[in-house]
Amino acid sequence: MNKISQKKICQYVLAFCLATFAFLPSNADAAYALTMANGSKGRLMPSSTYYLNSGNIQYAFIPSNNATSLIVPESGTITAVYGNIFSDVASSEESCTINIIKNDLTVIPVTTSLVVGTAGYNPFSNPSLNLSVTAGDVLQMQMVTPAWSIPPVSASFSVSLYIE
Repeated sequence: MNKISQKKICQYVLAFCLATFAFLPSNADAAYALTMANGSKGRLMPSSTYYLNSGNIQYAFIPSNNATSLIVPESGTITAVYGNIFSDVASSEESCTINIIKNDLTVIPVTTSLVVGTAGYNPFSNPSLNLSVTAGDVLQMQMVTPAWSIPPVSASFSVSLYIE
């Protein structure tokens, strides 16, 4: 990877992390956030299931659950999720579903109404989750795409899980 790519990835991650902290509640010292972001962009096909992959810089999304996982460092409760899909090209107006996958078994819907309808940032959030997690739990982020007539050509994904 060349230095320009590394710099661009760092800029994406830094910008996302700074934007995420603006959403944290005032008691954030008693909690923590797990954040994933990728600097690459991938095409999202219609009627497909993808997993956020920040470990492989070539692919933003992969169609298997061998993607990047977050390991919960301390037990608590996921109370909020904030994220963003960035797309270079607007898609048709159908809704995507974003899920948390816990320990490869439990599917927790974050949102079922994310529309990647504009070129640029398409934020999503769920500030009212109540998902217990234990230290060592494995979390993955999943995106289920609709039957887009116009899929986003180049998209990247970032997400933060707020745990109290």
